[in-house]
Amino acid sequence: MNDRRMMMLDVASFAALRAELLRTLGPAVARGVFMRIGFISGRRDAELLKERISASDPILFGPRFHGLAGIVQVEQVSVTRDAAGGHHADYIWHHCAEDDAHISSYGIGTEPSCWMEVGYASGFVSCMTGIPHLFRELSCRSMGRDVCHVLQKPAAAWTDADEELACLGMIGGHSRGIELQPRQAPVESPEPALDRGLPEYGPSVRILGESPALRASLHALRRVAPTNASVLICGESGVGKELFARTLHQLSRRAQGPFVAVNCAAIPESLLESELFGVERGAFTGAVQRRAGRFERARGGTLFLDEIGTLNPVSQAKLLRALQECEIERVGGTQAIRTDVRIVAATNADLRSAVASGQFRDDLFFRLNVFPIKLPPLRERRDDIRLLLGEFLRRYNAAHGKAVRGFTVQASQALLHYDYPGNVRELQNLVERAVILAEADVIDVAHLFSPGEGAPMTFYGLGGDGKLSEEGASPAPAVQSQATLVQQIAGTVFANNGAAGPLRLQEFEKDLASELIHKALAQARGNVSMAARMLGMKRHQLEYRLKTGTARGPGRRARHGGPG
Repeated sequence: MNDRRMMMLDVASFAALRAELLRTLGPAVARGVFMRIGFISGRRDAELLKERISASDPILFGPRFHGLAGIVQVEQVSVTRDAAGGHHADYIWHHCAEDDAHISSYGIGTEPSCWMEVGYASGFVSCMTGIPHLFRELSCRSMGRDVCHVLQKPAAAWTDADEELACLGMIGGHSRGIELQPRQAPVESPEPALDRGLPEYGPSVRILGESPALRASLHALRRVAPTNASVLICGESGVGKELFARTLHQLSRRAQGPFVAVNCAAIPESLLESELFGVERGAFTGAVQRRAGRFERARGGTLFLDEIGTLNPVSQAKLLRALQECEIERVGGTQAIRTDVRIVAATNADLRSAVASGQFRDDLFFRLNVFPIKLPPLRERRDDIRLLLGEFLRRYNAAHGKAVRGFTVQASQALLHYDYPGNVRELQNLVERAVILAEADVIDVAHLFSPGEGAPMTFYGLGGDGKLSEEGASPAPAVQSQATLVQQIAGTVFANNGAAGPLRLQEFEKDLASELIHKALAQARGNVSMAARMLGMKRHQLEYRLKTGTARGPGRRARHGGPG
């Protein structure tokens, strides 16, 4: 399912939801709702398969999806194709969950009730073929039949499809020559600017993500944006603190004013005061003219103080006075200058701990911490990784003149399981590197991670239970470690000077080899290929040992841990 989050819903709960909608909306409107939901779901699955699956007849994957999910079991009776490329088909649907839900609430009736399934099949086949198709139930279990009989035709082949077209919300009111698209009424978003994404350094850079952790941070951002309150943005390096600060500025009443950013860690301590407050001519050697500081340049707008935790105590005291009095003095000046700026500070350090240890002033902390916003690291918002991958891929394809289409399944899984110590910035760098290195039209794991970067070892084989194993092959032991291990074993064997009796070397070799083989199989969860790699053997060599019994240990029979 392309790593999409899936939700299991039992039929009884679905029946309750269905009954509530029927009671609230009425049968006609509820039917249209369920058909449209099914249509959109079918189209999404088809778009996924068209990108990921290469098969002679990918239309068959739709029924397999729903059979796997326990929704319906599809039996194809017949299928033909016309000259225009349309499909005409008969199907038998067994055990449709929608029938179970309907019958449990209303019993047997006179109308078919597999509305969502009809919509799903119509959306799936229409997207797959590029030709509008409509499905219709000729008979249904909800009508007392043993199975559901379903007929599929191109939309243009139906002479009485107006009702189905209306339920699916199609453009147009007749059955011929229409384009199958879900009806989408314009919806006014209460927060249109943030939902579209706001520019950072250009129109293509914006906040992306739908994960609950990110949405919580965005909700806090929206609440504080219209005010003049000071904001403290906390989060690890690379999570996008400056992007959030710029978004906050764009959503505020100061959006027409300047946004001035200061990296407190990048400015030498001796120059920080002049950078923030400005300098008068002749204040020190080299000050040949008056220069406005960042507070003055940000007048009427937002001043962003990044890495605020790196300020020294003297700078902290001067910044505190500027915030409390809303006025500053240039270095070498005597005149107070009124300020009109909104302060947004950011830090990747724990300022409360810094306050407790005396490294940061508590009064300055409380002045900045009026409205704190905690940004989640990327490992806590993995739902957003695919969205970010698509955005970065488009950006760097354009920047480097490449035409990379996407990522292999292995690369996608590696990116989804990686911990990202560098957060979004690291993901961005990984994608840019991969776009540059990729010679084909897809990105693989080798394009993403350099040696020693700790790429996750996943999805390299089947486990002993026939399921995909997410544990990769263990690296081969180093020669030095192996030699040390041999010395330890030999030292243990002769520690008591042969008190246990003479050593039978051949039996000892067999027992030791057998124990290593069984340990390797256990660690590889029965995957023979993986165990062979761990032992530095070929698969057929390990299988031979298992079959001939030369891998049995003392008092044990040889076991085959799995299919590998």
